[in-house]
Amino acid sequence: MHAIKGRGSASQITQRFARDRREAFDDGWSDEAEEAAALPTTLEWEQAKSALSRHG
Repeated sequence: MHAIKGRGSASQITQRFARDRREAFDDGWSDEAEEAAALPTTLEWEQAKSALSRHG
């Protein structure tokens, strides 16, 4: 497992008092997450009238 920069944690460590515990195993199905391409980061420019909004 490898981390993708800016996309969150690469692992989740089971806590000491957790009620559930999960383990990976091969059930014969492919993992779509491994096959998926890296998600591109998109930037969109927006011309806003104000940085604050008022709901009144």
